[in-house]
Amino acid sequence: MDAKAFIKIPIADLELSTDFCKQAQKMGFDTIGDVINLTPDEIIQKKDFTYTWLGELSEYLSSKGLLYLLQPIPGRKYD
Repeated sequence: MDAKAFIKIPIADLELSTDFCKQAQKMGFDTIGDVINLTPDEIIQKKDFTYTWLGELSEYLSSKGLLYLLQPIPGRKYD
């Protein structure tokens, strides 16, 4: 899967749970790109963050071969 295209797909259009999508919206995430443009610390500090949410995201990305997107890489930003 093309990562640059994938990270622009609305989270609501991905095969994730309704609860995941609602929680992502509460945290201000519309796309996976919004998530990965933050550092892990910034994500964890979000008001509605939970490790259950992160676990679902990690499992989903892993199933798509895209888990590496969660790794913080200095200077990496997607348009």
